[in-house]
Amino acid sequence: MRLSKSIKFILKKISIRVFYSLMLVCFIGGLIKPIICLSILLGTIFSGFIFLTFTYSQYFILVKQNKSNFFVLFFLRLIFYVVSLSIGLAFEKYFNFFIILISLFHYQIHYISFEFFRSLAKYKRKKSNGWIS
Repeated sequence: MRLSKSIKFILKKISIRVFYSLMLVCFIGGLIKPIICLSILLGTIFSGFIFLTFTYSQYFILVKQNKSNFFVLFFLRLIFYVVSLSIGLAFEKYFNFFIILISLFHYQIHYISFEFFRSLAKYKRKKSNGWIS
C-alpha cells in the first residue's frame, strides 16, 4: 500500500529524530550499563512497528474510507506490544522490562513533539499575518 507524500515526509522526519535520540541515549546509557542500551533498542524497534501500523490504520480510515482493516491493524499493534514485553520478561538477564516499556512510546513522543512545533509555527505565522488577533 502506498502512503501519501506528506505521510512519508512525516515518517521520515520522525525516524531521523528517533535515530538521533536513540544514538544519544544508547551512548549515555551504554556507558552506565549496557543492558539499558539493549532494552532501549528493543523497545524502539517495536515502537517503530507499532507506529507504522498505527499510521496505516489511520490511512485506511481517513483516506481510503476502509474501516475493516482497522481491527486487524489494532490487534497487530497489540501483538507487537505483547511480543516486545514478552521478550523482555523471557530474557530478564539481557533486558530491563521498565526501560522497554518506556521506549515503546519513543515514536509517539517524537510525533507529538513534531506536531506541536509544526502547529506552533502555523499559529505564529497566522498571528503575524493578522489572521488571529
